[in-house]
Amino acid sequence: MKLPGNELALKHRPDILVLMDIKARAAIERLSMRFDKKDGSIFENLDFVSRAGKRFKSAWLRRIFEKYGTEVLSFPAGTPLDETRHEAEVLLKKLLHI
Repeated sequence: MKLPGNELALKHRPDILVLMDIKARAAIERLSMRFDKKDGSIFENLDFVSRAGKRFKSAWLRRIFEKYGTEVLSFPAGTPLDETRHEAEVLLKKLLHI
């Protein structure tokens, strides 16, 4: 947490943080369907995505952001892509009050 990027993120914390809840393997499968980007970045690595997912789902991370006044929401993204898109639009409209 003492890394400059982390300190900057908390200093300029978001009002709302929406965490996409999806199993690591499903996230990697969705990434593999992309044709426009295949560069082998760490974000396309199953082990990294799995470890990051556990961190983002942790109560520890939620408490940190909530301590700084961020509302933390979890969004189920493991559904079929069209359904996930629809639910994301519903959530966004709700958050924007439209």
